[in-house]
Amino acid sequence: MEPLAERLRPRRLEDYIGQEHLVGEGAVLRRMIDSGRIASFILWGPPGVGKTTLAQIIAQRLETPFFTLSAVTSGVKDVREVIERAQSNRFFNSASPILFIDEIHRFSKSQQDSLLGAVEKGTVTLIGATTENPSFEVIRPLLSRCQLYVLKSLEKADLLKLLHRAVTEDVELKKRHIELRETDAILRYSGGDARKLLNILDLIVAAETGDDANARALNEGAQAAGVLGGDEVGGGQGMTQAICDVSHIADRRGGQRNSAGTQGRRVGGRAGAVVGLRAGRGVTHGLSMVTDLDSPP
Repeated sequence: MEPLAERLRPRRLEDYIGQEHLVGEGAVLRRMIDSGRIASFILWGPPGVGKTTLAQIIAQRLETPFFTLSAVTSGVKDVREVIERAQSNRFFNSASPILFIDEIHRFSKSQQDSLLGAVEKGTVTLIGATTENPSFEVIRPLLSRCQLYVLKSLEKADLLKLLHRAVTEDVELKKRHIELRETDAILRYSGGDARKLLNILDLIVAAETGDDANARALNEGAQAAGVLGGDEVGGGQGMTQAICDVSHIADRRGGQRNSAGTQGRRVGGRAGAVVGLRAGRGVTHGLSMVTDLDSPP
């Protein structure tokens, strides 16, 4: 099954959350998209704010071929091959194919040089995504041929909207009838990163529903991706462990109560999961969720 963040990736500009200064009504990038013609540009912003999603939505909106390269795995040969394919797919007055390059700041000087001719002639429309300042990481000739748009970390209202969309519209989560009671901790820990927010929610739901294998896999993936760990929480000591204390879980068949961490109490046929994020010794944040165990499988 796809991760929650991928399942919730917007396919339309109307479903895109955040970056109102760029894609809101009357904003510069929105006007360009509505006109049906876009110039090459670079999206600069922190991880998880919608750079890749925005590029995909633009290509779909303009109904133009979409090519993608990763600066981590692609070389000069790959760049030239994609440019040749884009050139062969272009018709007379159609919009230029879009070439999306993720982590463009990782491209070497020679790789960036290989893009100059195609971008200048309009053979491709370049959309680059970077988390680093392009002024230092992108060569000047390429930077002069592109617009630069800065994406911001998602605000609290955007993150809340995303959370509610996840529990009400996702094909898996809406079956569980999840009620969000306390969101301050998960919002704070996400740091304005939509992908991190959804990964944490996915981890919590997997642990709360007793899906141990899935929870372990998500936990390992979160650790590898930096969702859990680092110096974001806990007074500089770093997050050392994510502990899921699942309480209030009642077995409807035998009336037995199971607990992981702390013992809970049964509340009206519902099960509450309390997740404490602990850094070092002290509990720094907590998230309360309530899941209806009476929902159909």
